[in-house]
Parts: sequence; C-alpha cells; structure tokens
Amino acid sequence: MSVIAKRLAKRSKKQRGFRVKTVVVLATGGTIASVQNAEGDAIAAVSGADLLGAAVLPVDIQVRVEQLFQLNSFNLTPSDMARTLLRVQQVLSDPEVCACVITHGTDTMEETGFFLSLFHDSIKPVILTGSQRSSGDSASDGIGNLQNALIVAVDERTRGLGVLIVFDGEIWSVPETRKSSTLSSAAFDSPHGALGGVLGRQIAIHWRPIRHSLLSAEKLRADSIPRVDIVSCYPGADTTALDAVVKAGASGLVIEGMGAGNPGRDMVRALAPLLAAGMPIVLTSRVATGRAAAIYGDGGGAELVRSGAVLGGLYRAPQLRILVIAALGSCDSPESTHTAVTRFLAHTNTA
Repeated sequence: MSVIAKRLAKRSKKQRGFRVKTVVVLATGGTIASVQNAEGDAIAAVSGADLLGAAVLPVDIQVRVEQLFQLNSFNLTPSDMARTLLRVQQVLSDPEVCACVITHGTDTMEETGFFLSLFHDSIKPVILTGSQRSSGDSASDGIGNLQNALIVAVDERTRGLGVLIVFDGEIWSVPETRKSSTLSSAAFDSPHGALGGVLGRQIAIHWRPIRHSLLSAEKLRADSIPRVDIVSCYPGADTTALDAVVKAGASGLVIEGMGAGNPGRDMVRALAPLLAAGMPIVLTSRVATGRAAAIYGDGGGAELVRSGAVLGGLYRAPQLRILVIAALGSCDSPESTHTAVTRFLAHTNTA
C-alpha cells in the first residue's frame, strides 16, 4: 500500500461519526506543482495526488483528485479553459460533490476564473488556488493555500458565491479579481476588496456578490475557440500590430487605450471599418485603476464608442479578452455576441 493510500485509509477511520463532505480537486500544474529542473528553472511536475498527500485536512473532508493538466499556467490556452469548464460542470453534477477546487498557476488564474464564472450557474462553489513559491521552496505557500481552499469549499456560507480565488488567507470574488503582484504572497487584488478571509478553520465573509449567469456552454467547443487579440496603444503607435492580428484571423479585439481609453487617431480610423463589419471590439485602459470612459474626440475613446465599440468599465484587457472569447464561442451571431458582452458589463461595472 502506498504512503498516500495509507494516509487516506487512516483518514477514513477517523471520519467515522462525521458528516463527510466530498470535494473534487482538479490539478492543472502551476507554481504550486513546480520544482527545479537540472538548469534550476521551475517547471510543473508535482502531481495533484502528491500535493494532497502533503496537506493536513480536517477529518470531515473527503477529497478526490484528478490531474487535468500538468502545465505552468502561462502555457494554458482558452481551449484548456473550456476543457476545464466542461469538467467542472461534470464534477458538480454529482450530488455527492459539494465543491470543486482547482490548483492553478497564478499567471493566468484570473483568466481561467473569469472564463468559468461566465458559465457557472451552480450553487456549489468553484475555488482556484495556487502559490507564488514553488513546491521545492522551503517557504512555499502552496500547501497552506490548498488547505485553506478546501476549508472554504466545504463551508456552507460559500454556497451561492460562485467562482472564488483563495490565496494568502484571503477569499476573492471572480470575475473582478486580478493578479496585482508578480512575486508577493499577497498576489491578488480587486476594485471591491477581498470577499472574506480564512484563519485556521474559521472563515469570514464580508459581503456577497451579485451573480449574473450569462452564457450557456451548450454551443462551446474546446477545439474551436475563436481568436481574440489584445492591441495595446502607446504614443506613436501605428496600426502594424492591429493589421497583423486581423490578418491572422482575429474574430474580436480588445483595445488597451491610453488614459481613460484613448487609442489615437490612426487606430480609431483603422478600427471603424471593423466595427462596421460587426466585429466585437471592447475598449479599456492601460492604467492600473479606474474605468474606461468616452470623453475625448480626435482619436479619443468617444469616437470609437460612437462607431460601436463597447467600454470595458473596471475590467482590464486580459479579463475582457476572455469575455469576448466566451461570448463568441457560445453565441449564434454578432448581434447576440454584442448583447452578451454589453449586458455583462452593464450588470457588473457598478462600482
């Protein structure tokens, strides 16, 4: 019998007399699963089962582990996110399962979480977690984050909260949350602040998000996800990058404008015919905080919005790209895609 099997057998004996709650952990790799290779580079290599084997869990939690991927999250694609969504939906359809936890790299955790949140309509929570320090680091934060995620997953107060990120003792609501620090253990932030916190086996919920179920995964195909690109604007930028992504087959665009969302004259002129042809284009800002706004003409955001672009509000380019991908992949027409995007942004950009 393996070491992990022996530990699970001991836990099974301890669980007698308790109301055991079942959580499925989907392991995808990331820093939490990373160790150094011969060159000293961190790569995802530790299995989800081994991560769980190192965790100390309450006796009333039973965990089933599946290895979905073994990738650092900068190598994940929107197709991988769609596959994750479909597996999450299958897992949560099991009446014995109370929640799903996903171990994931922090580089793109906000994007996978955002993608899941656009389709998630179950009362059962989905929780993403990971680490900022690799599994082999003596100060690794991964196992502590995983233990906290499982504690949050089985708490009755998290039912109906949707998709969450649990990290560094805090609970964050998706889709607003985004990575805010490259290396700090306090890796995430949100315009609305943390949803709650974890201390030991106790959790606190400070506020409850208003959830808006937006899209159906019925038409979503993981092997045919539409291409959506981000085009950044900066002083002196021409349309070279824009022309390239359109030629490459972009079905939608996110424009990361200057200031409150101002692309510049050349970009506005080049985007006008794409908008007229029905391409979904969302305008946001390269500034860290604040919402995009249609204020300026002569190459400013107001011109682009008049031509049909949608303001991205408080969301930033990586999040909005996922929104447009999900809408294009699940809607029947340019009109329904535009409606889905604008409805989501109208409902969620309220602060």
